[in-house]
Amino acid sequence: MHEEREVKIKVSVIIPCYNSERFLHECLDSILNQTLKEIEVICIDDGSTDGTCKILQEYAQKDERFMFLKQENLFAGTARNKGMGIAKGKYLYILDSDDFFEPMMLEKVYRKSEEDSADICLFGGGDYDMRTGLFSYRYGLRYKYLPKKIPFSSDDVLKDIYQVHHIASCSKLYNRLFVENHNLKFQVLATANDVFFNNSAIVVAERITIVDDWLWTYRKGTSTSLVETLDQSPFCIDEAHRAVKEFLNEKQLYSQVSKSFKELVLGSGVYSLVMMKTKAAWLRCALFLKEEYIPEFGLLECFDFLKPNSYLFEWLQFLTESTNENLHVYMPKLRADETAVKKTPEWEFALNENHAKVSVIIPVYNSEDYLEECIRSVLNQTLTDIEIICVNDGSTDSSLEILNHFAQEERRIQIISQENKGTSFARNVGLDSATGEYVMFIDSDDLLLRVSLEHLYRKAKYNDLDQMFCEGAVTYESRNLYSDKEKMLNYYRYKGEYPLIYQGGELLIQLVKEKDLKVSPCMQIFRLNFLKDNDIYFDSKVYEDTIFTLLALINAERVMVHEEQLYIKKFRKFNLK
Repeated sequence: MHEEREVKIKVSVIIPCYNSERFLHECLDSILNQTLKEIEVICIDDGSTDGTCKILQEYAQKDERFMFLKQENLFAGTARNKGMGIAKGKYLYILDSDDFFEPMMLEKVYRKSEEDSADICLFGGGDYDMRTGLFSYRYGLRYKYLPKKIPFSSDDVLKDIYQVHHIASCSKLYNRLFVENHNLKFQVLATANDVFFNNSAIVVAERITIVDDWLWTYRKGTSTSLVETLDQSPFCIDEAHRAVKEFLNEKQLYSQVSKSFKELVLGSGVYSLVMMKTKAAWLRCALFLKEEYIPEFGLLECFDFLKPNSYLFEWLQFLTESTNENLHVYMPKLRADETAVKKTPEWEFALNENHAKVSVIIPVYNSEDYLEECIRSVLNQTLTDIEIICVNDGSTDSSLEILNHFAQEERRIQIISQENKGTSFARNVGLDSATGEYVMFIDSDDLLLRVSLEHLYRKAKYNDLDQMFCEGAVTYESRNLYSDKEKMLNYYRYKGEYPLIYQGGELLIQLVKEKDLKVSPCMQIFRLNFLKDNDIYFDSKVYEDTIFTLLALINAERVMVHEEQLYIKKFRKFNLK
């Protein structure tokens, strides 16, 4: 029986927990509700003094895939090592207990790892800033450092090896046998315990693959996370990088990666400095960096290869050229967490129940490979009072079958089938059937974040808007598509600032002037009655998105630009134009 269980486990998820009760339910639910079911979840309580243990016991009782262990407060590194020691999955996923994850994350990275026989799979994520309540795709893949051939070996990218990946463990899936064969362990440090593990693993990996998707979300600016308490132990990063350097020397790799390593070390030191919350802690850290850290790792050499006026160059210059007296009198911008900021009312007002707040219209044509993930991203929304109108535009693949399967289990889904007449006609059919206060359009191969509809609706409803624009995050199905569409990476971000509620024509003039007009209807939300009262529909001929957006702007009395990335635009082989 035990051997049969081992064979079934595809991924072992390891979660150290310390006083995590505030966000633990959201984290665990997002893992246990993954579409990949053959997983085990190993939670190690690290001597919590709040209600963490009670929550972990509840999950262990209701789901047999869940394992709960306890230890004294020995830090997350010890807990992670303990979890890896008993893990039975083919792959390891190591995460933090205050983050949360998209429903198809493990399935996507597991499939890609299997397809490419990978030691490590790198994938993207974003952050949720607790101070502002906003999301941003900050941890996308660093394509400019990646080779065109995927999967790749560490040998292919040695000169930039530490710029290829983000330090966070939750951005990687590891092959367990690879980890065991290299005897990789986490350090027992109060902070920065994953620096040695991740930066040692990446240099010895022979097969590294990628999945460019927003699959995990890091909670930033909490008052209780380890990152927010760096001012209590700012020098762990020094010990961590010293261990990495020793590992590189043992593997006879240091001379090959020294430039990349020094940039990494400098970046980590600067990051520690800007995370300080008091002047005393900042000064202590700044003096340490200047007098010990920079000389120890030979970081003055960074002047030779960093771009002048770049972020790291300027910090290195500031620290090395400032006298101790200068540092004592300097007034830095200190780190603030959620306790220092009051959220605006639009994120907190009570929502009325029992009516459709948003009608989500999804035209569907032969998108069987992507449709399930799109639908799940809508069903997974924190705003639950929605209707989902899927217009099957004469698909000849299994798209209609997929839609019917979802509709049988979910009452909020409505399916309309028609002969193939194009996206514009399908969207218009959806508009005629919509009953929500607001309406949003989604392409059937794109995705929403789990909070997208709630954030859009709250902003639009509170401000009584006719139309609102949001930003989009761009991901790529393959490395080659990035090469073809690199210029689109930041296309759906706004360069200017538009903080007011505008009359539509006024905003149109500003957007055109700043070359900032985005016409995709998928990155907008509209008041349904506004569209119908002004007879605004899609033209099925040419430039349908442009005409629709301009008609809306010309007629809208109240419009805003909401600069938050709430739509995930995926460039795929079939949708390149």
